[in-house]
Amino acid sequence: MKHRRRGKPSPPAKSSTARRAPAKSAEPHAAHHGSHIIADVLIGLAIALLLTTVNWGIEKTAFGEQFRESTYDVLQLQLMSKFDPANLEITVVDITGIPTTRATSHDYDYTDRQQLKNLVQKIAAQRPRAIGVDVDFTPYPDQMSDDDEFLTYCAKLRKLDPASSRPGVPIYVATFQSLLLGPAFALYEPDYAPLAAYAGFPLAGEDETPKKMVDSVVVHYIDENHNTQDWTVPSLSAATAGVPIAPPAKWASWAIDRVSNVTKEGFNSTEFYVNYGPLDGIIARTIAWDDSRIGTDAHLLDGKIVLIGRGQQATSSGDRHILPGHRGKLFAGVYIHACAAYTLLHHPLQKLTFKGRTALDISLSLLVLIPVALVRWRYRAAEPHGGIAHHRLSTVLTVITAVVAFAAGVYAVNVHHLMWDDSLFVATALLIEGLVERRLVSTVQFIAHLLTLGWGLLLFKQDEGGNRQLDEETRGH
Repeated sequence: MKHRRRGKPSPPAKSSTARRAPAKSAEPHAAHHGSHIIADVLIGLAIALLLTTVNWGIEKTAFGEQFRESTYDVLQLQLMSKFDPANLEITVVDITGIPTTRATSHDYDYTDRQQLKNLVQKIAAQRPRAIGVDVDFTPYPDQMSDDDEFLTYCAKLRKLDPASSRPGVPIYVATFQSLLLGPAFALYEPDYAPLAAYAGFPLAGEDETPKKMVDSVVVHYIDENHNTQDWTVPSLSAATAGVPIAPPAKWASWAIDRVSNVTKEGFNSTEFYVNYGPLDGIIARTIAWDDSRIGTDAHLLDGKIVLIGRGQQATSSGDRHILPGHRGKLFAGVYIHACAAYTLLHHPLQKLTFKGRTALDISLSLLVLIPVALVRWRYRAAEPHGGIAHHRLSTVLTVITAVVAFAAGVYAVNVHHLMWDDSLFVATALLIEGLVERRLVSTVQFIAHLLTLGWGLLLFKQDEGGNRQLDEETRGH
């Protein structure tokens, strides 16, 4: 009997209908890392808010103020570079050379009123738009009779000339603390009250430039019946310009403002930011009080705003100030009034409100957080295997946003006259914030991980104790 040689059994054939083992889905991993991404964004936003608050605190320090001063100078230099001399309607007449008399009742040199009157007569003959006399007319006894004669002439100059039917010339004189006496006594007589204009402006700190000018003051005074009354007085620049400050558009009023309200003892005031763009042009066109053209050139001051005061030679007086772009020199206050009048005639400067600054600071942080989060979300499935270099992307976006922030500050002042004077500080803070935020996020994540492990361990111990007790009870039965 022949036996068939048995070979190795052949392996069973795979059935074509056999099911394949289902592959392990990556969706739970993706969902898990998606929640991590959302948590990172929320942590980053919270840290951005914290660091923004810290930045506001640093801005109040001497270092922060100096930083803002430097940025303010840069923005004002931008305005100077855009200034067109053809649009200059303001002329300063320097009266430094007019003789002065030393008062005996107080420490003060007052300008000869007769010489001042002769000068005003020559200027008024050329029909200027307005005249502002930046000379203090506080009613002191020594100069009362001379002031009375000068102010009588100015009050007459404002009225219509019946002989020629020529309209009067608007003229204003500088007043200061005497405004607290009310309209009846601020300039000796009630008839002189329409001549009064406030000559003060907000004081700046040491080595700081006067950024603002008063638009008007509301003085609280006691009348003859011992009742409290209010008297609104324009500043010298606002009175001569004669142009009100229009509020910003309604939709932007929450973020942008052009005036600020200040309350002090005895009066309230509204203030606006001064555009020093025309400063060099005004200085170059300053006319000396004894310039022969004032009496001979009929078109020299026609239709101009003329401000009379101590000009470039006034550095020996107390009325001297540091101005933007010219920190090596000191300038008389009449040039601040001139630049302020120019500001009102043209586009008033705008400033971010607290709400506007807050919204802008948060928006800049979101410009970094949101793109990084979106890219991480798009490639979240790859995060367990190393994912994308989102930290590097965050660094690049932070640098780009910082550059954009400073460029936006320069653009805003050139196009919209928006003085974002902390744009350089914000740009620098963004760079620091990016570095600090990454470390803080890592620290917070590490702490959260430890807390999660501790909580899990605690639950495990509780479950282990419960199971042990159940086993003992089971064995007892």
